[in-house]
Amino acid sequence: KKGTASPPVSTGKVNKHTKKGTARLGVTVPAPGSLVITGPGVVKVSGHPTGPGEVQVLIKAKGRTLKTLKKKGKVSVKVTITFTAEGKTKKKTTTVRLVKK
Repeated sequence: KKGTASPPVSTGKVNKHTKKGTARLGVTVPAPGSLVITGPGVVKVSGHPTGPGEVQVLIKAKGRTLKTLKKKGKVSVKVTITFTAEGKTKKKTTTVRLVKK
């Protein structure tokens, strides 16, 4: 058992906004720090959680991915969540499906 290790970053429920074609992803962070969400075809989002808990992050398509979403009505995007606190960086990758009706 390590006393100094903080719990990893985890993802929660995805709330889809089908009219806009966006989604909100719940990200649970273990401590205050810097949170960055990136991925191919996704608008980069960054924030600074002030404490441990869940943060809602907007996932929005751009470029070719946005064009596919408008044409086909749905698209899956791979997002990378990078969390930095106390000089330590943690990464997690997840797939989010965007739907536009």
